[in-house]
Amino acid sequence: MTQAQPQLQNSDILYQELKHKIRHGSEPDNPTLIKMWLEHGIVEHLPTPHLREKFTEQFYWLLETVLDKSLPTHWRVTCLDYIYVPLTSLKRFAQDDQSSKHLQNLFNELAATTRKTTIA
Repeated sequence: MTQAQPQLQNSDILYQELKHKIRHGSEPDNPTLIKMWLEHGIVEHLPTPHLREKFTEQFYWLLETVLDKSLPTHWRVTCLDYIYVPLTSLKRFAQDDQSSKHLQNLFNELAATTRKTTIA
């Protein structure tokens, strides 16, 4: 095992812990968790398909959290505030019809689901 492997494992564990805390609102007064999670593991030299997949995953994870009425309202609103971060990142990569359509579908889904759901 190389030295990089334990670091990658620790990095993945941290990512999963942050993801869990966000989804379950474990620290609803700590919006820094969301920022840390969104920035974690985003390296510009990663292949574009990998980055698209990660940003899409982040979008859906935050959307699921926003829609979870069992969580504190202020946490859900905070997640909604941050949901545009992965969308903005995806916009940078929307350079063909397929990726542009994917991005538009995410915006449409966000609009439709938040319109149907009362956050506050």
